[in-house]
Amino acid sequence: MSNFKDYMMVQKAADFLGVTVMTLYRWDAAGKLSPRRHPINGYRLYKKSELERLLKTAAKKKQKTTWRCLKIHTEARSYRRPMMGS
Repeated sequence: MSNFKDYMMVQKAADFLGVTVMTLYRWDAAGKLSPRRHPINGYRLYKKSELERLLKTAAKKKQKTTWRCLKIHTEARSYRRPMMGS
């Protein structure tokens, strides 16, 4: 970990992902992220490529959810109730 420009500290990583610092800590505990530690001060450092991968994964999941919702909405609109009395 000699090249620190490839890493972000906690607040910068949280801003990059659009989440809070506490969310990052929870994701660390859940194993979604694996921060490294600065060798001198022990601060958590997040690799930029890992954060970008996480964003891409989240975008793909959101896109799948959007398509699924669109499909359900389209199917619901195409469903016609039988007329009463017929």
